[in-house]
Amino acid sequence: NLEDLSIIQMFSICLRKEETGARKSFGITPKALDHLKTKHLENNGVDYQKTIFETIKFLSDLKLHGPDMLPFGYLLFPLTHYFHKNSSPNRQSAKQWFWRTAFGTEDFRRAEDVYDYCTDFFDKLERGEKPALRQLQLSKTKLVLASYNYRSALSRAVLAFLAKQNPLDFSDPDAEVLDRVYLLLSQVPNLHHIYPRNFLQDIEGLPKDIEIDSLMNICYLRAKTNIKIGDNNPLYYFREFENANFNRILDSHLIPREFIEKEEFKPEDYRAFLYARAELFCQKLQCELPDVDVKIID
Repeated sequence: NLEDLSIIQMFSICLRKEETGARKSFGITPKALDHLKTKHLENNGVDYQKTIFETIKFLSDLKLHGPDMLPFGYLLFPLTHYFHKNSSPNRQSAKQWFWRTAFGTEDFRRAEDVYDYCTDFFDKLERGEKPALRQLQLSKTKLVLASYNYRSALSRAVLAFLAKQNPLDFSDPDAEVLDRVYLLLSQVPNLHHIYPRNFLQDIEGLPKDIEIDSLMNICYLRAKTNIKIGDNNPLYYFREFENANFNRILDSHLIPREFIEKEEFKPEDYRAFLYARAELFCQKLQCELPDVDVKIID
């Protein structure tokens, strides 16, 4: 559920788009929101609600079911601007903008950044132009060293992109972990350590510079499956779940199969696994951005 403030800001962005002239009264800052009156909502409520629903539907199609899954809260507003009274939006380009911005290094926390994206990218896109998206550099080391406990923009972006893969539960190739009914009942998706914490903590010689809570060691699972796995070695618990469609399940989590086929676990395997999964992650993201120059570095 969106916060009331976010909804009001989305209304205001719609009004801003309809304003003419260089100076705009409406926007997302407290000062700009002061210009918003009840009459604006009453006179335009139906159109603005339609825009908000379309923006939410766009994010839902990316499997982002709620604002907590957004890397930046401000990502909402340029999208709202673009979908407002736009009869034929280019959703593919909007998706590329979303993922490029989510994983970019730019500090996207200022209102001026929102307005710049509205005019410099989305207005041009709506006019039928092809505005360029900046180069994106993806660091495998940065992904491996990022911890899911620290909810930075990067960690949210990673979790959002993992959600976008439509992850399947290990126990059932037809069970989507993030389906609407499950999320409605459980409120939040369950995050699972592929190599369980207690399992890794008992390993002698594990690399000291590698996080047990690395984002590359995290996937979405249903709580029941997570409990069943417990602290077991992945080499053992994956064999319990293996079935004819297991490759499809692994692909949905971007898990490299070669690491679950090993005969035994060695301490150095954990680092190798994290980097192998980071490579798969980067390659998948690169495929989602055909119009972006993506550089994958170690």
